[in-house]
Amino acid sequence: MEQTVADRVGKHERIEEMAGYQWTLDKPRVAGWYWFRGAAHEADPFIVEVDQVGQFQWPDGGYQEVALAKGEWAGPIQLPEDD
Repeated sequence: MEQTVADRVGKHERIEEMAGYQWTLDKPRVAGWYWFRGAAHEADPFIVEVDQVGQFQWPDGGYQEVALAKGEWAGPIQLPEDD
């Protein structure tokens, strides 16, 4: 069973973790986990996984190319290590 972003990290914990990152309009160039927020800040920032071909999955399950996304990025972020 695949985990969703919400399964990995709770909403409020994600917002607190974001404090150490700088927002930028520069789109991710390497695969990894990133913070994303829409250009109009219409929703809370959320974490997405950018894959090797430059796509990411929206929280509703749809996929989009990073190059077409209109918003700001922060990261890549480090996932917590398992104990």
